[in-house]
Amino acid sequence: MIEFEHVSKVYASTVSAEGVQALDDVTFMIQKAEFVFVVGPSGAGKSTLLRLLVREEVPTEGEIRVGGKNLLRLRRRSITRLRRLIGVIFQDGRLLPDRTVFDNVALVLRVRGAARDDVRWRTQQALRAVGLLPKEGAYPRALSGGERQRVAIARALVREPVLLLADEPTGDLDDESAGEIMELFKVVNTRGTTVVVATHEQGLAARMRQRTIQLMAGRVVKDSGGAV
Repeated sequence: MIEFEHVSKVYASTVSAEGVQALDDVTFMIQKAEFVFVVGPSGAGKSTLLRLLVREEVPTEGEIRVGGKNLLRLRRRSITRLRRLIGVIFQDGRLLPDRTVFDNVALVLRVRGAARDDVRWRTQQALRAVGLLPKEGAYPRALSGGERQRVAIARALVREPVLLLADEPTGDLDDESAGEIMELFKVVNTRGTTVVVATHEQGLAARMRQRTIQLMAGRVVKDSGGAV
């Protein structure tokens, strides 16, 4: 499903002529329908890794394949098609404050030009899956932090993604809410979706008992699913 082969990423810097090394010779493989945590402290390269997967960034060196396709060789139209297969969840949710819960989730389908009945059915199914259908008419300001994050998950799920990426999805949540979010990810994963969660909370990853790839200063220092 996902292959990183000797991937490095260096950002230009006004301070150093050599730039800032975000990832350094990273190699790993994630199979279809795996649930994987990418852990490490702030600055370890976790967010960069996710941005590379959705082709928001390109590597300085190495190759990345998703579904057998080399991301460096994709044309603009193919990049758009790839992103439609990926659901992305950010730490802050990035909900539109002036739109209802329903509209926040439905927006991605409307942008694609889906039929009205299809938009309603799929949006309500996604909200039902995260337990928020009764609040479809509420606005984000009326929701708790955990509820807002569940709306963000529903928005990702409504795409029916083959790959779900989550960047620090529990960073601002209490333990109970974080546990609920992780249980949702487990359910999604059992349905065949590949799930990759980036987090600095190594204890959370340990409690979930899933494969963990640990980054430190841009390098993979441990992979519970294989040797480094």
